[in-house]
Amino acid sequence: DTRGKHGNHAFTFEIDPLDSISEQSKGNNSVTIPYVVQADTLRPTLQVTFNGTQIVNGDYVEQRPEIRIKFTDNNPSTLLPSDTSNFKIRLNNYPVPYTPGSAELLTSNTPGRADIRWTPTLASGENYIQIYAKDISDNYSDTILVYVNVATEFRILDIFNLPNPFNNSTAFTFNLAGPTNPDEVMVKIYTVAGRLIQELTTTGIIGFNKIAWDGRDKDGDVIGNGVYLYKVIVKHGNTQSEGLSKLVKMR
Repeated sequence: DTRGKHGNHAFTFEIDPLDSISEQSKGNNSVTIPYVVQADTLRPTLQVTFNGTQIVNGDYVEQRPEIRIKFTDNNPSTLLPSDTSNFKIRLNNYPVPYTPGSAELLTSNTPGRADIRWTPTLASGENYIQIYAKDISDNYSDTILVYVNVATEFRILDIFNLPNPFNNSTAFTFNLAGPTNPDEVMVKIYTVAGRLIQELTTTGIIGFNKIAWDGRDKDGDVIGNGVYLYKVIVKHGNTQSEGLSKLVKMR
């Protein structure tokens, strides 16, 4: 810890400081080594993820996400789980206390690194989060400002496939709002006459989703040029949400 110690200093190493050993000369019994402590002026940096994913302001997230705050600093001093005063979190303008199982500073074996795990219960609607930290030299990080949305009911938003029209392949994208991750997500592709030609089944998350498709039907054949319809279906327990859109195949 070099707080308040920057500037010129020196180590002095001395042999027999109490003069208890009889010697003809004492001139070589000590050595002084000068050194300089430079002031630490570099700010620490923070990286915030929700369930392992970096989000952008306005994204939908789960009502009870796992938020990880990763702290990185050039100073190699180790931060202990008791150093929570170095990290400030505010949720909707209220300070967040550090409580085991809710918000806790994890033990780090890497100097200059720290990791906070925070599992809040977010309110329905928009939530405003502020996070900042300081290192042991009292250099403050930039303040992280995050706006996220929480929905208590499932909704499918912003359904698109990109590219559209497409040649060889495309990807179905949509935003999912809801309290927790769904059990299953399906994309069903139909001809304009209503015949089901392909069905894609995968897992999904609250927030942005992307499902790739190679443009082939259930038999493995490349579909022909034309207009097709597709339906995005999200299942969770006994509830189901659907959204419909169209795509164009064009060589």
